[in-house]
Amino acid sequence: GTTLGACAFVAALACLSLAVAPAVLVPRVSSAAAQAPANPVDETAWLPSTRESRPWTRWWWLGSAVEPANLTAQLTALRDAGLIAMRRDGTSLLYSIDMTGAQALTNGLFTDCCQGRPDLCSPSAILPPARRHPMSKTYSVLFICVGNSARSIFAESILRHEAGNKFIAYSAGVTPYSELNPFAVELLQSKGHDTGHLRSKTVEEFQGPDAPHLDFVFTVCDLAANEVCPPWPGQPISAHWGMPDPVKAEGTDAEKRLAFQQAYGLLRNRIRAFAALPFDTLDAVALQHEVDALGRDTIDA
Repeated sequence: GTTLGACAFVAALACLSLAVAPAVLVPRVSSAAAQAPANPVDETAWLPSTRESRPWTRWWWLGSAVEPANLTAQLTALRDAGLIAMRRDGTSLLYSIDMTGAQALTNGLFTDCCQGRPDLCSPSAILPPARRHPMSKTYSVLFICVGNSARSIFAESILRHEAGNKFIAYSAGVTPYSELNPFAVELLQSKGHDTGHLRSKTVEEFQGPDAPHLDFVFTVCDLAANEVCPPWPGQPISAHWGMPDPVKAEGTDAEKRLAFQQAYGLLRNRIRAFAALPFDTLDAVALQHEVDALGRDTIDA
C-alpha cells in the first residue's frame, strides 16, 4: 500500500519531468544583482530555454528551497545517474533532460512498483517497451502458500508433470510446516507424481543472492480466510490464484480427501491454461493480464 503509493507518486513526477522543456542556468544579469547572494556563475536558476531573459523571480523561489552549492551537488548527481545532460555556453551552464535515462527510470518504476499492471499506477499511458517471451526460453515459476504442505506443493508437481519441458517449478511457504501433509502426498502418488524430492521450503530460499531467477510468482493462499499472501518484490510477473486450504478441512477422512481432490483439480486446470498461453505473442503487460484473469476465473475442477 504505502510503498506502492510512494512509487506511483515518484513515477508520476518522473513522467511529468518528461514534458518539461530543456532548461538553462543563466548567469545573473538582472537589476536584482545587488540583492542576490554572491555567486560568480552560473547555477542560479532553472529557466525554460525559450525564456532566458526572464527576471530572477524564479531563482529566488528556487533559492529559498535549495542553496546554490546544494543545487550544484544535486545536478551533478542527476548527471551521474544519466537523467540530465549539461553543456556550457559562455558563462552559462545549460541543462536538459536525458530522455533515454528518464524513460529508463519510468520503465523501471512501472515494472517494479506497478508490477506491470497499468491500472495500479498513473499515468497509465507510460508503459515499458513490449517484452516478448520466446517459446525457446525455459521459465522459472514459484508457487507460494502459507505452509507449503499442500496447495503450492500440488502446483509445483502439476506444472512439472504437465509442462516440465517449458517450466522449472518451485514452491515455498511463508511459515512452512516441517513435513508435507499426508493427504496431499497420498493424492499426488495416486495421480502418478514422483514425491520423493518434495519438501516444505521457506520463501527465504528464493530471496537471497544465490536464489534462482524467477519469471513468475503465484500465490495460492486464500485471502478470504485472512491468510498471509506476501507481495513479491522485483520484476517477475506475479498473480494471486487463491483457493481454500484443504489442510483446514474438517470431517471424515473421505471428506478431507475430497477437499484435497478439489484443490488439486482447480490448480491443475489453471496450470494447464497457463502453460497453454501463447508466450511468443504476448508482451509483459498482456501476459500479466492473462495470469490475473486465470486467478479471477472459476475453472471447474
